[in-house]
Amino acid sequence: MFHKNQKSVKKKIAQAPSLSSFSSLASPLTKFRLKIIFRCGSSGMKKKQCLWLLPFQKKAELVVSFCPWLQGPIAVVFCDEKKIKSLNLQFRGKNLATDVLTFPAKFSSPEPSQPSEIYLCLEKIQAQAKNYELSLEIESIRLFVHSLAHLKGWDHENNPDEEKLMLNFEKQLLAKLGIFAIYD
Repeated sequence: MFHKNQKSVKKKIAQAPSLSSFSSLASPLTKFRLKIIFRCGSSGMKKKQCLWLLPFQKKAELVVSFCPWLQGPIAVVFCDEKKIKSLNLQFRGKNLATDVLTFPAKFSSPEPSQPSEIYLCLEKIQAQAKNYELSLEIESIRLFVHSLAHLKGWDHENNPDEEKLMLNFEKQLLAKLGIFAIYD
């Protein structure tokens, strides 16, 4: 697992919320089908304080290129605790903020370009990065890679075998980025 005091990330969601209420960071869908969306909300972070988002996006695009099994585009939404708590309550029945939520694309949707959606909580990223002595960029990419394991269909909460698969998958992808030894 991650550092000793990390709580289990909880997410198993059947349907995705709409992205229509979010403003987009000037980041069009790239050749790797990735879109970054930044929603400041009450996090206190301004776009200019998020210079780590560009290196994050480059690493995320590279990670996506290592995952040929991914179908369709991926939207990565950086949001505040209020938004992620609301989503967690709405889709999982849990009235608490979490660091990341993953919503697979709606394959039954008549719109084939419906993206898979990954919501990353800025306040949680900041707190965890400080606690684990990581940069915001590295903590964000760690959570992004964790979400990709969920898009693969794995569930660490209800299946110990899949938890091991997820951890191995995450370590391998992070190693391809030159990120080692953050899982102790």
